[in-house]
This record gives sequence, C-alpha cells and structure tokens, in this order.
Amino acid sequence: MKRGEYKKPLDAEDRRRERNRKRLTAEYEKEQEAKRRYQEATEKQVQHLYELINESPGDYTREQKDFLDDYAIKHGIEIPINYAVRYDFGRVFREEEAERLTPIFNAYILKEEHAADMVRAIINVQVNGITVKNKRNLALFFDIMRECGAVCDEWKIVIEKQNLFVGRSGGALTAKAIAKALQEAKERVSLMNNPNGDTKSERITKKMLAEMREVINTL
Repeated sequence: MKRGEYKKPLDAEDRRRERNRKRLTAEYEKEQEAKRRYQEATEKQVQHLYELINESPGDYTREQKDFLDDYAIKHGIEIPINYAVRYDFGRVFREEEAERLTPIFNAYILKEEHAADMVRAIINVQVNGITVKNKRNLALFFDIMRECGAVCDEWKIVIEKQNLFVGRSGGALTAKAIAKALQEAKERVSLMNNPNGDTKSERITKKMLAEMREVINTL
C-alpha cells in the first residue's frame, strides 16, 4: 500500500480468516520441523547400525542386512561408503558361466541382444550404461542370484554406484528404483499362486523364473 493510502479495516470475517491462516501456517511449520527432526534421528540410528555391521559383520544375518539396506533406500538415507560401495558383485564370473547366463540376459533383461563376452563384462561390472527392457525381470534375476550366493548382498547398491544399467527412458537405475521394482515383481509372483489364475503372462513368468533358477544353480 502506498503512503497516505487508506487501508480498509478488517471486518470480523476477514480477521477470522487471517487467524486461521496464521494458525494453519504455524501448524504446518511445526509439523515440518517434527518430520525433519525425526528424519535426522532415524538417519543417526541407521548410520549407527551400519557401524555395528562393519565392526562385526558375522554377527548379523543376510536378512538383517537386506532389511537395513532396503529401509535406507526407501527412506532416502545415505548408506556409508565403506559399507555400500563395491566395485563388483563379490566374485569374478568365468567365461563358461557368462555363456550360460547370456540366453537369460538376452531373453528377459537386456533391451538389445549381446554376445557372451559382453554379458561377462556386464556381470563383472566392467561396463556401464547398459539398457534394460524390464526392471522387474532384472530385479528378480539378481535377487535369485543373491539367494543362491552368486552375488553380494549389496547388489542393488553396486548397480547404482557403478551406473551399470539404465532404463528404457535412458535414466540410470537407482537402488531405490530397483528395490521398488523387486517389491512389485514379488507381489506379482505371489499372486500367481492363485490356483484359479493361469494366464499367458503368468505362464511366461513361471517359465522365466524356472529358467533363471536352473541356470543360476549351475554357477
């Protein structure tokens, strides 16, 4: 308002609206501050748990480590570098192993077909930026690999930190995106146990999982 300009006094309704606006603003700011403090406290607790795992890794089961990783990923909590960053999946895959895995990668995971030497470079994390055609299939494959001890527990983090895969849209796959895809895939697989359902899509998924397990069990 310009100097000397008349300001109409607020009537009762305007004053009520102004009081409500201030009250809602104060409540919102209070709620945001509480969320921020809770996030900070949670991050400190998670970081402490990672420190305990680093000190005595043998005292914690694979399921406990997976739960902590998934929790951190879901809530956007940074995983300590000395725990999370690996440069491979915990082993070196041989040429004959890559040859057995190649049909699985080409049929269900990769957007473009690749020869065995490229698949070996992929699973040994010697390349990056490989485009996948189905995140859920990728997530299921590596989860089965983890279950069978063929890759490390931190495989989702390895994929993200090494920029190993990109989605069909061109964006790098993050650990959070992979965790979400894995959850969705597992939910779909659990629904396939319904005896009343046996669609073409379900038959394809069952065939894929059987082929994955058969090959992975030979590694």
